Amino acid sequence: MSAPFYVWDARTHEGFPANIEQAEYAAIHAQRESDISPALEAWIQCVKAFVLSDENKPYMADYVIEGAEELSARTVLEIEQMHIVGGDYFYKFLIESLREHQLAAYDSYRGIFICHEYCLPDYIAQQFSQEFARIIHPKDEVLDLEHLPRSEKQFEKLVNDWVCQQNFIGGKFEVKHVPFDQGPRVWPQLIREHEHFSDICGLSLSYRGGLQVNDFYHEIKIHALEHVTKHHTLSVSPEMVQFKQHNVCEFKHYIKRVDQLHLFLSQVKAYFDLIDPYLKSLSTLNHCVNHDDHFNFKDDYFSYKKARGYAPLFLALAKLSNDPCYEQLFEQWKNNVILDKGEDVFQDYITQEDGFLLQLNAIENI
Repeated sequence: MSAPFYVWDARTHEGFPANIEQAEYAAIHAQRESDISPALEAWIQCVKAFVLSDENKPYMADYVIEGAEELSARTVLEIEQMHIVGGDYFYKFLIESLREHQLAAYDSYRGIFICHEYCLPDYIAQQFSQEFARIIHPKDEVLDLEHLPRSEKQFEKLVNDWVCQQNFIGGKFEVKHVPFDQGPRVWPQLIREHEHFSDICGLSLSYRGGLQVNDFYHEIKIHALEHVTKHHTLSVSPEMVQFKQHNVCEFKHYIKRVDQLHLFLSQVKAYFDLIDPYLKSLSTLNHCVNHDDHFNFKDDYFSYKKARGYAPLFLALAKLSNDPCYEQLFEQWKNNVILDKGEDVFQDYITQEDGFLLQLNAIENI
């Protein structure tokens, strides 16, 4: 949901509002016919200099850096997300720099109006004064498990460092920087290498006025299948995994207290403590996903309709492992494909050039 931060010069656009309704109207609905304010242009340069400085850039979220680089003057400037994901230190700068340049702003995410003379509602000015007095530069903040991070960058660093320090049964993860969408940018991933696999501890963490765990996933790439079939990486959502009919991971996605942060990290550890013994060999992983009744992996994966991408990978793993039950697993998958999608869909797997069955044939030669 979009909740922009609107910035304008109240001296040239709509005047100074008397209430929140007037502020919202000036920001969103009023005609934007006045000339671009020199004060607004100067403020944009101030924001860019602050965000991109050597002192601050290492602590800024990527979205804030990209957003600052793209800022250009308008009668009413609409800033998307930067005021939400930038953290407390950046938000303090936004408010104080606006006042210094005698500009006005409507924060639709928080429902408040700010200008150099007053704030709406009235109590916000005092609240800012109290909150801003406690905010220091990120480099001077204590970053440990007894304090909640105050920005996305801090959250990512704290959790990534913690994961890398854990002596999991399957070994330690390392932060490696991998290309992003085949472009010049790179992004950090928690990766570890095994003889037969490489796996990723995927953590999507954000700060939107508070800490948020968007996603926790585990990707297992099977090396022997990489050049044989496109189905070579098993993506697991630990929240969906059950062991002996109990959920493996249950944590709060919105972290507001230190104990909730501790619970999330303990759930990450509990998942890897459970799954790592099955990453010892191809056979142990195959047993886990295709045969172990303690897990719920195979409950839905052989339903073509429910999870069309998983059955081919599980079958490929079974064939690679010389599973004596391969033919039985294959017939189960085949029948579900025909039942759910029809005979024609199954025949596509046989006849198409990139079809799954043709890819499986190559496994005979490994």
